[in-house]
Amino acid sequence: MNKFAGIDYTFRPVGYWEDTTVQQAILRGIKGTRRRQLIANALAEGRLESVSDELQSAEVSDGVRDQLGRIHPSLMGGE
Repeated sequence: MNKFAGIDYTFRPVGYWEDTTVQQAILRGIKGTRRRQLIANALAEGRLESVSDELQSAEVSDGVRDQLGRIHPSLMGGE
């Protein structure tokens, strides 16, 4: 039973979270807000190789997270 006229109740999208750009695919899994910003800026400026592999990972170790938090509390966001 269709409650509202004009709605195609059989429509099913192919996917909800398809990445349309390489940047979206890279940034999607990174938990840290500031790390995500850092990597987005590096991608936009063409200098991703200047960001360490450890900071580019989806999650950082407890030790790295503690070190980042000692630099500035804002670096703990999302981790």
